[in-house]
Amino acid sequence: MHYHGRTDTGRERNTNEDAFLVLEHPPFYIFGVADGMGGHAAGEVASSLAFKSIKAFLKDNLEGLKEMDPSVDNFSTFIFNMISEANYRIWQDSRNSRDHHGMGTTVTLGILTNNHFFIGHVGDSRAYVIHEDSILQVTRDHSLVAEMLENGQLDKEEAQNHPQRHVLTRALGTGSYVEVDFFHGEFHKGDIFIFCTDGLTSTVGMEEILLVGREGAKAGEMAATLVGMANQRGGPDNITVVVVKNISDNKDLAR
Repeated sequence: MHYHGRTDTGRERNTNEDAFLVLEHPPFYIFGVADGMGGHAAGEVASSLAFKSIKAFLKDNLEGLKEMDPSVDNFSTFIFNMISEANYRIWQDSRNSRDHHGMGTTVTLGILTNNHFFIGHVGDSRAYVIHEDSILQVTRDHSLVAEMLENGQLDKEEAQNHPQRHVLTRALGTGSYVEVDFFHGEFHKGDIFIFCTDGLTSTVGMEEILLVGREGAKAGEMAATLVGMANQRGGPDNITVVVVKNISDNKDLAR
């Protein structure tokens, strides 16, 4: 597995409220991105707290992860519990601190192991997978505009420029409980995963990401190229990208 994470403030923001996670606990590789929101730099606190909580959860439950039956249901439950605990910690901090009141964050978190991926997702950060000559958006945006697009109230061009395109319908920290989407699939040799915040996706399209992936660059070079493209187009938001390239021949598939 080759991977690289990169985050950038962008051209128009003074602070970076994004965060990313890269952890290696063979045979498990854990990756994530988060995009915080809230005044007084509380967004930065929320995204950082999300991954602090996830790291602590993994530290306490790593042996259980290694020993559990590798079923889709078990991975779904594990990721749900991990994200739910992060949500509760952010919600508690938001309630207890006047400066952090109303803060929240997106999170897109993946566990990659034995040629399979397991993803938990809340918000409008995204996970893409490039397989051969195609790219797939694995996650579904939890945003007002995404819902309007799905309901036929907007077309793609209207959605791209809608003034409420950054309004989320789901985020960590906005309540004591959060609904988590779960995705599972195979991750083949030669495939590329891209975890990213909307600072990338608001300026760089899927087909452009695919073209960068097809150039055969190393994970770090690919991440730098994508961040650079977003900045060249004005960098209106913080930009975070984690690129994961599967170079493994491991055929031991999870059940």
